[in-house]
Amino acid sequence: MIALNAVFWLFVVLFAFIGALRGVAKEILVSASIIGIMSFFGLLQQFAPAIWESFTRDPTTGFFIETAAIGLAALFGYAGPALSVQLAGRAKREKGVEVIAGFAIGGVNGWLIAGSILFFLHRAGYPFPEVLQPPGPNSPVMDLLAWMPPAVMKPPLLYFMMVAMLFALLIFYL
Repeated sequence: MIALNAVFWLFVVLFAFIGALRGVAKEILVSASIIGIMSFFGLLQQFAPAIWESFTRDPTTGFFIETAAIGLAALFGYAGPALSVQLAGRAKREKGVEVIAGFAIGGVNGWLIAGSILFFLHRAGYPFPEVLQPPGPNSPVMDLLAWMPPAVMKPPLLYFMMVAMLFALLIFYL
């Protein structure tokens, strides 16, 4: 059986290699979409707590809703340039630096996506006991949970990150 923290790091590395192949400009779209949905979560928690509570009252349902939202944001972020001819043509592409920066941003995207899902899974109490057992109290994954995106990206830092992503989109797509 493979450790949950190893699966997390495998996903981070996988997304980093995907980022190196796609380039930094396309990876910034994915980052912006994930940070955008996290900002939306933060706004719901702060300004519409009754709606947020209705989504997350049951931890398992909350896990599925939050994971589906992150998954859809990632899907649209990854598929955006492929579906939009205008976006695909505007992405600037330099060779060496583009690959290295794409690798770095891809790793960040892996952290954003896999880390968020791992955090939601832990918060839901690992609702799939036949597939995934909760880690023990001394498991390395327990140390990682404090550094996962939903734990780190709280308002107002989350809103500053959103503004930074908007500036990055302007730089790479205008």
